Amino acid sequence: MGKRGRSLLWVLTLALVAISSVGIALLSAPAAEAEAADNPSAGFNAGRIIDDSQFYDGNAMTATEIQNFLNQRVPRCTIGDPGRTAGMVWGNTRIAAQCLKNFRANTPSRAANAYCAAYAGASNESAAAILAKVSRACGISPRTLLVMLEKEQSLVTDTWPTVRQFDVAMGYACPDSGPNNSANCDPSQTGFVSQIYRAAWQLKVYKARINDYNYQPFKTNRIQWHPNAGCGTSNVYLENWATASLYIYTPYRPNQAALNAGWGTGDACSSYGNRNFYNFWTTWFGSPSGIPVNGAIKQVWDQFGGVNGSFGAPKAEAKYVAANGGGYVQEFTGGVILAENRTGKGAGLGNGPLLTAYREAGFVQGSWAWPVGNASCGLVGGGCTMPFQNGTVAYSAATGAKLIAKELVAEWNRAGGASGSYGYPTASAETVPGVGLVQQFQKTMLAWTPSGGARVFGAAYAQAWRDLGGVKAGIGLPVAGSVAVPQNGGGETLEFSRGTMYLSKAGIYGMESGAFREGYLKAGGPAGSWGWPAGKAACGLPGGGCYMPFQHGIGMWSSDTGMVLVSQASFDMWKVVNGSIGYPTKTPSKLSANGGGEVQEFTRGTVWSSPLGSYAMENGPFREGYVKTGGAAGPLGWPAGKASCSGSTCTMKFQKGIGEIKGGVFSIR
Repeated sequence: MGKRGRSLLWVLTLALVAISSVGIALLSAPAAEAEAADNPSAGFNAGRIIDDSQFYDGNAMTATEIQNFLNQRVPRCTIGDPGRTAGMVWGNTRIAAQCLKNFRANTPSRAANAYCAAYAGASNESAAAILAKVSRACGISPRTLLVMLEKEQSLVTDTWPTVRQFDVAMGYACPDSGPNNSANCDPSQTGFVSQIYRAAWQLKVYKARINDYNYQPFKTNRIQWHPNAGCGTSNVYLENWATASLYIYTPYRPNQAALNAGWGTGDACSSYGNRNFYNFWTTWFGSPSGIPVNGAIKQVWDQFGGVNGSFGAPKAEAKYVAANGGGYVQEFTGGVILAENRTGKGAGLGNGPLLTAYREAGFVQGSWAWPVGNASCGLVGGGCTMPFQNGTVAYSAATGAKLIAKELVAEWNRAGGASGSYGYPTASAETVPGVGLVQQFQKTMLAWTPSGGARVFGAAYAQAWRDLGGVKAGIGLPVAGSVAVPQNGGGETLEFSRGTMYLSKAGIYGMESGAFREGYLKAGGPAGSWGWPAGKAACGLPGGGCYMPFQHGIGMWSSDTGMVLVSQASFDMWKVVNGSIGYPTKTPSKLSANGGGEVQEFTRGTVWSSPLGSYAMENGPFREGYVKTGGAAGPLGWPAGKASCSGSTCTMKFQKGIGEIKGGVFSIR
C-alpha cells in the first residue's frame, strides 16, 4: 500500500524567483476524498475560480471550528495500527507521530511586516490554532489554507501521514526543479509551522506585488494547459486577485477533459491543481463564488478596500428593509453597509460604538433612519460624524453617539461642529409638542421653532426652563435672542413661544403668556415699578389665585382682580390671615401722616403697614369706624396690635389709643 504522492510545480515569476519559490499544484489526478454524486467541477470558471471575499477572509473560521472540521475529516487516526507505527520508515521518510487533527508544536513569535500582522508564539499549539492565528495575521481564509493543505499533501484527510507531508505541507519553497520535475525543497523552509505561515505570507505578497508576477488580475492572461508546452495555451481574463494568486501558485488551467472527469483523470494535456482546489472547496465549503455584493453597497465596499478592507467579507446577502423609505442592508465581518432608496447612495458603519449606538436606536427602523453618507472621523476628542436621514450623528468617547436633529445641523455646523462653540451633543433632541425641539450639547443648549429657527439656549436659561418642566413646560421654546434691560439693576429678557424668561441679579424666572404676565407687562415689566422677578410663581391660592415675588414687591393675581403688586409686608399679613381679606384691588397708597406708612386695599379688607407693623382688618363695622375717623391719618394713627374680641365687643391697639366696637358702634378710648 502506498502513500498518495504530490508532484510540486514551479512558481513562474519575473523578479522574485528566489524569494517566492512556492511548491504548488498537482499534475497527477489524486483519488477523491469521496466519490461525488454530481461532478464537483461543474461551475468551474477559469477566470474566477474563487471570490476575493472567500479567499481573503482571515476570520472565516475560529480555531474551534477548524478543529471540529479536522475531526470530521479524520474520525480515527490510524497511526499506531499494525504496520503504521509512528516513526516507521516509509520510503525516504517516516510515518508521523500524529495526524493533522492531533498535531501540536511550539510556535515562534513573528513581528508584523508589510504583509502579515504580528503572530504571538505559544507552546504546544494545535494545528487548528496555528491555522486560525496565521489566517487572522495574514488575511488569508483558513478555508483557503485547508484546501491547499489537502491539495498539496492530503494532510487534512490522511489517517496516517508521513513526516515529509508535514515538512512540505503547503509546498512552499519546493519548486519542481529536481530530476524529472521532482520537488526540490529548501530545507530551511520545511516544517509545518513555517510552511503554513510562509504560504499565507506568500499569497499576500502576490497581491501586494502583483506586477512582479506573470499572472495579473483584471487583464487577459495567456495560461498553459499543462507543463508540456506542446499542449498549448489559452487566453483567460482574470477577474480578481484570488484567481490570479492561484494561477501564480499553480500556473496551469484545467482543460475540459479534466473538468469532465470530476475527481478523475482527463487526458494527456490535463492538469489538476486548480481543478482540485475548486473541487475541494465546493465539496467542503460550498460555492466559492461567495456572497454577492452589488450596486451601491459594492461601491462603498470597494471604496474601503473590499474583502481586505475595513469591512471585510460579507456575512450574508443584502436584505431589503421597507422602513423609512426603504433600502438594502448587508452585514459584513467588519460592519454593515446600507443603501437607501431615496438617493440610491450607499454608506457603511464599521464595528464599534457608532454602529452599536445605531442598532440600539432601532437601526434603519429607528429615529436615525438610513445613513446618507459615510462617517467622517479624526475629529476633536477622537470623534466622528455621520449624516442620516433625520440628522447628523456625532460621536466622541466622552459623549457617546447622539443624533443631532436635522433642524439643528446647519447651526451646529455654522458654529464649528464638534470643535466649535457648542461641542458634541450629550443627549437626544427633545420635542416640545406643537412648538419645536431642544437638544443639549456639551457647552450649551440649542432650541428650534418654525418661527424662530435654531437658537442658542443659554445654560442659565436652560436650567430654569428645565425647572419649569422642560419639554412639558407651558412656556415653550425661545423664538428670539435675549434683550438687555438696564433699569432696576439691569438684566435681560428672552422671549419664548408661549411666554418670557427674565434674568437679573435676583435670578432667572419664567412667566407663561396670560393674564399674569400681561399684568406685569402693563406695569412696565422689568423696567417698571415692579422691577425684576425675584422668585418662582406659585398658584393654588384660595380662590384659585397666584403670586410671584418681584424686586419691589409681590405680584398677586386672581381672575376677579387681575395682577396687582403688594408689598412684602402686606403679603406676609395676607398669609397670616389665610387670605380672608381677598385679593388686592390696586397698588398700595403711601401716607406720610403719623410717621408714615402704606395702605393696601383688598377685596374683603385692608392691610396697614407702618414702622409699628402690618395689620389686617376685614371689611365690617370695626374697619368702617376706623376709616371714618380718618384711618391712619386720623386721631388713632396706625394700627399697633391685633384685634381682641370678647362677645360682641372688640378692641384694637393703635398708635395713639384704643379703638373699640361695642354693639355695632365704633369709639375711641
